[in-house]
Amino acid sequence: MKELLNRLDEAKKESHYKWNDLSANDWELYDMKGVGKVARAMNAGMRKAIKQIEKDLGKYPYDEAKWAKRIGAAYKKHVEPVMSKYSSFGAWDTEPRYHAAQGLVDVVKGWYGINGWTNLGDYI
Repeated sequence: MKELLNRLDEAKKESHYKWNDLSANDWELYDMKGVGKVARAMNAGMRKAIKQIEKDLGKYPYDEAKWAKRIGAAYKKHVEPVMSKYSSFGAWDTEPRYHAAQGLVDVVKGWYGINGWTNLGDYI
């Protein structure tokens, strides 16, 4: 259990760091004035989604279907509104949606040390 908690702490640090500095290019947003602000807003939405997911860590054992629902709920609450608000900058396009959804899936996989394909993105 202690090994799992140490791995979770490291994964949390890594995931929070990543979502502090993704650029408009990283998100694959349109090249237009003000897009830097959009990237920062999307990063903030991702950090909020991650924090919501973190609240459940340690409370529940890994169950793919239940974690898929938790990821989907965090995505819908914190990420989708930002993407919708900035859709004119390309935030609602396929590429940013993929990056956000896969990012949240990767965070949970990292916390639990899961390699390979999962169904964690089923509710996004």
